[in-house]
Amino acid sequence: MKYPISLSLLAATVLIACHPTGEPVSQEGISLGDYFDPEQVEELKTLIQHFDREICGNDCKSPQQIKTHYTKHFKQVYTTAQAGNLSVHFDTQALLAALSESTFHRIWHCTMGKEKNSRHVYPATYTSRPFIHLHPTGPYYEFLRDYASTSANSAVRQYWQDYSPTNSNTPTAVAHLLTAYDTLDYEQPATRLLVAIYYLSVEFNFHPINSAKLARCSAPAASPER
Repeated sequence: MKYPISLSLLAATVLIACHPTGEPVSQEGISLGDYFDPEQVEELKTLIQHFDREICGNDCKSPQQIKTHYTKHFKQVYTTAQAGNLSVHFDTQALLAALSESTFHRIWHCTMGKEKNSRHVYPATYTSRPFIHLHPTGPYYEFLRDYASTSANSAVRQYWQDYSPTNSNTPTAVAHLLTAYDTLDYEQPATRLLVAIYYLSVEFNFHPINSAKLARCSAPAASPER
C-alpha cells in the first residue's frame, strides 16, 4: 500500500510548553500533567521551547510577540508548500532523536508503506519505508482530542475534525492547518504543542528516510499507556 499523500497532491490541495512566564502547559482546564508523566511533560516543554527559539529567537517574551513571530514564520511555510516544498524550515532530526522511546511511542506509532522513488521514471518503482501517525490509544491523542474539542479556536477544532476520522494527515488535514496559519492562537502553549507535533510528523513522513528515522521505528514499541 502506498502512502496516500504526495507533495504534489498537497500543493494542489492547498506539531507541553513552557509559557513565557514559566507556567505549566494547560488550556481551559486541560493540563499535560493529566496525560503524561512528569518526565514526559518536561520533554514536551523542551520540544516547544526549541520551536520558540527557532521561530522567535530571543523575542518570545510576550503572547503578542509569540503570535507575531509564529504567524510570520508559518506564512513562509505555507508559501513554499504551495510550490511543493512542505518543510518547517529548520532541522527537526535532533528533536526526534532527543525524545525518549517512551515519549515517542506515547505520541506516535509506526506503520510501513511505500514511497515512489521518482515522478519521472516509468514504470514507477517504490521503496518500503516507515511512516508515523498519532497513536490512537496514546495520551497525546487523548490530549489533542480533549483540547481541540474544547478550544475556542475554530482552526484547531477543524484540524481535529479533519484528522480524527482516518488518524492520518490526509491532504485535507494537512492543507487546513497550513492555510490556517494566520488564525491559530499561537499564544496558547497547547496550540504550539499541536503545531510542533504536526510538523515533526510532516518532516518524518514527507521527507527522505534516513538511519535516525529507521532506528525510531525499528525499536520495539512501548505501550502507549501511562
